[in-house]
Amino acid sequence: MYLRMAKYERVQGQSEHFFSYVEAIRDAAFVLRIKENEAQAVQRIIDGLTPTQHSRFIFQLPPSSFEQLEQLALVDRNIAYTDRLREEQSSELQIAVIEPVSEPAEIVGSRRSSQDNRSRKVVCFYCRKPGHTQNRCFLRASHKNKGEQKAKGSRS
Repeated sequence: MYLRMAKYERVQGQSEHFFSYVEAIRDAAFVLRIKENEAQAVQRIIDGLTPTQHSRFIFQLPPSSFEQLEQLALVDRNIAYTDRLREEQSSELQIAVIEPVSEPAEIVGSRRSSQDNRSRKVVCFYCRKPGHTQNRCFLRASHKNKGEQKAKGSRS
């Protein structure tokens, strides 16, 4: 009697996957030679689901066979996968929202340090060296000055 309660008449564990729970109950029914028909065994499984798991199937027809339970297990895996993706995306969005909030404190605290941080990230499109932009490029300025001197020399 104890084995029946511990292995067959138990509820789904909080971290136990739906498919694992169904298989465990099904195996326990076979090993313990429980004399319930398939519909009764399926109903026992549905009754033992966690509230979270139960809510996932609220818009589904209640299963009456192990085959239908296996189909629900596939649906459950898809839902769990989608939930995981949604959580990952929401955590990425939270990181993106949090980062800009910390930036103004750096600018207010020290203008030079924020300029130094920005200058490390940029690369000049003219000379391809990091630390400045094209409009502040020393190489471009020197080429421009040489070009202007040649133009002045040819005019006179």
